[in-house]
Amino acid sequence: YVLNKLENMPTDVRYYIEKIELDAFLSSPLRHRHPWELMFGNISKGNVCVGGDAFHPMTGDLGQGGCCAFEDGVVLARCLAEAFSKHIKQKDEE
Repeated sequence: YVLNKLENMPTDVRYYIEKIELDAFLSSPLRHRHPWELMFGNISKGNVCVGGDAFHPMTGDLGQGGCCAFEDGVVLARCLAEAFSKHIKQKDEE
């Protein structure tokens, strides 16, 4: 399939593709996730939370995955800071 799609590629590129074992190719189906699935769905289990590319599946050609991971990191840091500050205030009040 790949070689048929790349019939106009240079011979050195075709050579490397031909040498790759078939089980080395990974194919993952992409699907649209509605925003409410993310807002109301379960994105954590125990102390593990899904973030970055795992939380925002998208095609790699758009270059958005890294940006989403940074945005998730900022939101996570804000949430942790808020939780820690509440915890410290409670300890101080006790």
